[in-house]
Amino acid sequence: MSAQEALPKEQILEIAKLQRYMIFMLIYYVLLYGVPMMAPLAYIFLAAFSFYFILKLSKALNYKHPIVLSILSLLPLLGLIILLLLNSKATSLLRDAKLKVTFFGCDKDELERFARSKSYGSF
Repeated sequence: MSAQEALPKEQILEIAKLQRYMIFMLIYYVLLYGVPMMAPLAYIFLAAFSFYFILKLSKALNYKHPIVLSILSLLPLLGLIILLLLNSKATSLLRDAKLKVTFFGCDKDELERFARSKSYGSF
């Protein structure tokens, strides 16, 4: 059974939306760790949002223990690895659903067409 058969359309749309947020979180991660001596508030911001989006995306991807992934994401390098793995899984599921995934995720127009379509292959 392919991923598109296993997941309802609403869940695929949620994954696409969350993946876009995750991509921006990855960019922020790279920028933050690339600049030494950033303000501690920026690290707290990054940890809080990473925790939240990892929790939401891992639930949408049907992981068994999303809270464990979210807690592990608070460890500096492990958080980045978890973000990359979840992004990779989301990308493969979206491509299985015949959505075009670019560097910044799915295009909003394509997601709207997908939402209006009656089945996965009809848009």
